[in-house]
Formats: sequence, structure tokens, C-alpha cells
Amino acid sequence: MLLGYAISYILFSLLPAWGSRWALVELRLLKESEQQLLGYGLTRAINHIMYRGIAHKGGAMLSSHASTAAVFLFWSAHLWGFWGGAGAGAGVLVIGTALGAIYGRHHYVSDIVAGMLLGVFALWASGFFG
Repeated sequence: MLLGYAISYILFSLLPAWGSRWALVELRLLKESEQQLLGYGLTRAINHIMYRGIAHKGGAMLSSHASTAAVFLFWSAHLWGFWGGAGAGAGVLVIGTALGAIYGRHHYVSDIVAGMLLGVFALWASGFFG
């Protein structure tokens, strides 16, 4: 996971892609008033942190969350087998992480796919598959 995050943060500085919550407003495809998601409790707290604090706009490509999710998925399958790990709870968590990142306008689908590929690469580089 550390390798995935290290590569992600290096690429953030080389590929400063904005997440859709910023880019859609900038391109005038989303009204600024619609930039924040509506909701209660946790959603309001996250909006407060993200929009009233220091906003980091350039951390979308590639998703380090998806990288971590891929590592978690393969590690779970390694420990408990496909149906015990990847096919059960771990798979649900990984899909939920990906969908949540897209729905929350933090990442595009391409960011998620690239992040998962990075996770697989990090596992390969660490000798996990060998």
C-alpha cells in the first residue's frame, strides 16, 4: 500500500488533474451552487472540511483509494480464498469505495481504473504474485 501511495502522490504533482467537483464547475457544466452534495450529518461535515478549508484540487488522477482497495481485494482473496475474501465482503467494500469516489465527485472512472492497476502493479513489484 505504501508503494501505491508513494507513486500516487508523485503522479499527483506530475498530473494535477482536478476531480469532477472542481472541473465540472470550471467548465460550466455544473452550477457552483450544485458543487457540494446535499445530505445530513456526515455529508455536511465533509462539505465543511472540503469547501471551507484548504481545498486540494489536484489529486484526482490516479486514485490512491482505488489502489489501496485493489491491494485489499487481492490480499483478502489470498487469505480467505476468492469466495471468502474477494467474492464476499472485500468485493463489496471495493465496489463501494469505487462507486463512492465517483458519486462523491472525487474521481472519474478512469482515475479508479488507473488506481486499481497501480495497486496490482504495487503487489507485483513487492513480489506478492511470485
